[in-house]
Amino acid sequence: MAKTVYILGAGASHAYDRSIYGVRPPLARDFFKAYHELPTTAPELDVGGFEVRVGAIVNFVRDHYDIPPHAFYMFDEDIEQFLVRLDDVIEDFKNKARKRGGLKGKDVGDLWEAQRARFDLLLLFSRVLIDTTDGQPCPYHGLLAANLAPGDVVIDFNWDTLVDRALYANDRWFPDTGYGIGFDAIMDGEWRVPNNGRASDWDLLKLHGSINWLISYPGLDPSTGLELSHLPLDRYHDKFCYVAIDGQPHFGCREVLMNPLVPPKRDDGYMSITANMIIDPDTIRYRPEIRTFGDYTPFAKLASLIIPPSHRKNYDLPGQVFEQLWPKALRSLIEADELFVCGYRLPETDERPRRLLQEAAAQRDRPLRIGLVTPHPESMQQNLSLLLGDAKAEIWHAADSFEKFVAPHTYGLVIPGPALE
Repeated sequence: MAKTVYILGAGASHAYDRSIYGVRPPLARDFFKAYHELPTTAPELDVGGFEVRVGAIVNFVRDHYDIPPHAFYMFDEDIEQFLVRLDDVIEDFKNKARKRGGLKGKDVGDLWEAQRARFDLLLLFSRVLIDTTDGQPCPYHGLLAANLAPGDVVIDFNWDTLVDRALYANDRWFPDTGYGIGFDAIMDGEWRVPNNGRASDWDLLKLHGSINWLISYPGLDPSTGLELSHLPLDRYHDKFCYVAIDGQPHFGCREVLMNPLVPPKRDDGYMSITANMIIDPDTIRYRPEIRTFGDYTPFAKLASLIIPPSHRKNYDLPGQVFEQLWPKALRSLIEADELFVCGYRLPETDERPRRLLQEAAAQRDRPLRIGLVTPHPESMQQNLSLLLGDAKAEIWHAADSFEKFVAPHTYGLVIPGPALE
């Protein structure tokens, strides 16, 4: 049976036009514009039980872009460039701490502010994506799901859950097994243990994470610049999946991030994680060694497991998720009969996805057939040609947009034949 792999990028999610706020899921260059257009924008957001603080982000913009807080609503930097700058600042402090044996004075506060800005940005990513995808199910992802054959694979570089909802609606894909990873607990109306015997017809491999995958992030000790977490070693890799809390499988995580919903107590009685702290399930008290800085707890934060769009992508985050997913993605590309790249431009900063395609093309025993879903196939064709080199490939233009690709599901061959020169 023919096997098809679909790679989805921001262009596929940007097709969603059913948001209750009338704002589409943003591309990298539009992230802050989308945030400013959402009706809940304010220095502190606490609407719908999902609180997002942006004060540290506003302060970073003030200090590094010379834009005062009252003008933050005009800030429209490309989110990838913004994260590069933020990560560079944090890395400079870490290098300074290593050379000096620690940080003192103003440097301690500046590092704390920078790492707080980065963590708050993770929450802001989740908030913006939840709000811009909050609405009726996406008809385009629904059509894609309806045309999948058993054994097809979707590789998603987006953090939103548009395709997750579409697959789930077919009753042939389940978060317990369909993500290709194992969770410690799943919020599905209430916390439950995953049913690993419930097979899914398709794999959804989200190689940059997902807003409904939750882990506890370690922080940086602001006096040393060293990563630190007070989670016990055997809980450090715990990961949770959010499906629904009110019976509606919307796959958002608005309620979980900021409410103390405690995952099931483990048989060994070890601690469970709340939004900001870890607690002992026997005493229901916060552990005394948890250190806080004001309202910020850098050592045990539960948040979405996502790889932000920076040149420093850390795939070694707690949860050991990505070392499970990337080999599966490679195998799917090696075995695929066709590959469709939908709204993904394969940027230079995505080094690992680029290596993934290179390795797959090199290990295949037949040409890799690639259909491009993009309004600008020439640049993507050139990108792939330079990337794959002598690897055999057949590349054609499948459609100008994700919407046209799935309805109608037709495409015209424009570059048939052997490997690109």
